[in-house]
Amino acid sequence: MESQLVPEEQQTAGNGNCNKSKGGGDSVDRHCATCAILIPSDRVKKCGKCGRRAYCSRECQAIDWKTKKDEGKAHRSQGHSRWCGLSYGEEDLDWVVREKFDPSSGASLGLGVFAKRFFPSTTRIMVDTYHGHNFALSGDIIKDTFAIMEAVGPSKHLAHNCNSNASQILLKDLNDVMVIYSKRDILPDEEITINFLTYGDLLQSIVDPDTMYGPFLYSGCLETFADCRRILESRFNIICPSDCFCRDDEMDKLINASRKAMAALREKEDSLERNPRRLVVNIMMEDLQNLLKSMDKIGVSGMRKAIYLGLAWRLCVQQRKTLERSRQFVKEAYDIYLAILHPKSSDVKAAEMFLKYPEGYDRYLWFDR
Repeated sequence: MESQLVPEEQQTAGNGNCNKSKGGGDSVDRHCATCAILIPSDRVKKCGKCGRRAYCSRECQAIDWKTKKDEGKAHRSQGHSRWCGLSYGEEDLDWVVREKFDPSSGASLGLGVFAKRFFPSTTRIMVDTYHGHNFALSGDIIKDTFAIMEAVGPSKHLAHNCNSNASQILLKDLNDVMVIYSKRDILPDEEITINFLTYGDLLQSIVDPDTMYGPFLYSGCLETFADCRRILESRFNIICPSDCFCRDDEMDKLINASRKAMAALREKEDSLERNPRRLVVNIMMEDLQNLLKSMDKIGVSGMRKAIYLGLAWRLCVQQRKTLERSRQFVKEAYDIYLAILHPKSSDVKAAEMFLKYPEGYDRYLWFDR
């Protein structure tokens, strides 16, 4: 059932399950969550349930509320009926899209997204619409040169940074929404950035044939920072400065070694399903513990950290004597899932089930049957 639409003067932010924004008051101009038109503060209408989502009309609210997109159309629906009341940032309250300028020349650098309040690490910044790979966007939707090319909403204004303070994850089972979350603490007025390319990105040979190789799980992976810089320049016309994070050779080697070690562990995990061996599991746990210790040094956080924790969970759950250890890993992964994903996502539900009924996971207990 669609929530009621309440005018600004009758609704204050912070009702429902949403926390009141620290970034802006109740009487500020807002952008419509659906059509992005700027609404004067005295004409703002808000979702009657959460009191934070702003609309220009009931029609826009109806579009944003629905959870199914129209085939063949660029949908602008967040599926707010699913996200209403959950904690995440809203435009003009928690973050703002504004023009940025070169500090030395004063030249315009286009639009960017800036925080209006403090975002702790592993916090949802925005839940944005995403068109998916099967629909070609028209030019009136994507305007920025350096944009997330599949974004429909304000996340298309997020700029690239090799050492970004935020990251993104696409939730295909939830209306194709894209969650932008903080990788580390973000201060008020700090620009929110993501990394357009990361290790493991798959590129078609027509884009860059030189990357169609790799000893990892998939062919065509970007293996080094140099690969990333080359694609950033060819695809986005971005040239990294001399002091950029991606030019740190020692960090490059450390991250590359970490990815190779993780890929090797996953290959061993696949082989365990065919031939379970306790010794291999114990060796894998030692290797994984070393990887977990290196996370802080290489800045692994959010969903990437959850991948490591998920593997540790699956390894520990294979023996009853390490079930309690597995519970610690899955609890840490669960906290990450809950902070970033939707509470009804499959990852969250699987972690919840294990925390409640660890003994029920007999299919993992290969060595204690």
